[in-house]
Amino acid sequence: MKKFTITRVAALAATVAVLTTGCTITTDPDSVVPTRYVESVAVAPAAKASVGEQDAKAAAQAAVTFTLAHGTEENLLDPQRKTYTVDELGAGLQQALTPETYASWQQVAPKIASGDRAERESFRGLKVFALDEPTWRRPAARPIIQSQDVTHVKVEARPHSADNQRLSSSTSVAQPQEVTVSLEHRTIAHFATDHSPVEAVIDRQVSYVMQKTPDRGWLISEYNGNYEIEADPILR
Repeated sequence: MKKFTITRVAALAATVAVLTTGCTITTDPDSVVPTRYVESVAVAPAAKASVGEQDAKAAAQAAVTFTLAHGTEENLLDPQRKTYTVDELGAGLQQALTPETYASWQQVAPKIASGDRAERESFRGLKVFALDEPTWRRPAARPIIQSQDVTHVKVEARPHSADNQRLSSSTSVAQPQEVTVSLEHRTIAHFATDHSPVEAVIDRQVSYVMQKTPDRGWLISEYNGNYEIEADPILR
């Protein structure tokens, strides 16, 4: 049985508004709808003291929702695809990122779309795409993504949060509230080959800096992510 691992590490500043809860969604094994599971969030005491438990959980919800919707996207996981448009790569980002982070992304987006290696590696910390697997292809009758799990969801205070609160109390300048949300994201994906089909396990470890905005809730202002792919043939 062939087994191999692909590791990628990426980081970038970004922002996103999302929703997260601890829940399980199950489907029939033969259904084309992927199964999703989300583990309950753990809020650190310092995060509770900094922004309150309700806001901390809201930040986690935003991070998890974005992760499930865009961390691995069906159309970006097709290994036979060679080119991507800026609109495809940017799906969901304007709604999820802070305006400043989204503006920064717009500046590098054409490089990512055109194949700049360094920019692509960085962007893969936010979205997995452009798999370098020329023998894999999209299954004919089933979706690529079979299931997604989000586990070990943790909300922690930002180191400067207390300083920001003290500063905002002594000045008229409002300081944004921020927390760090870390999580593990696993996607089970199936691919066809000329021989046995392949099941790939895409494991991601992602950390988001979530910033609370006055009118759009919690958005992603920074992220750091890495992923690993382990694949085995599916024996019939």
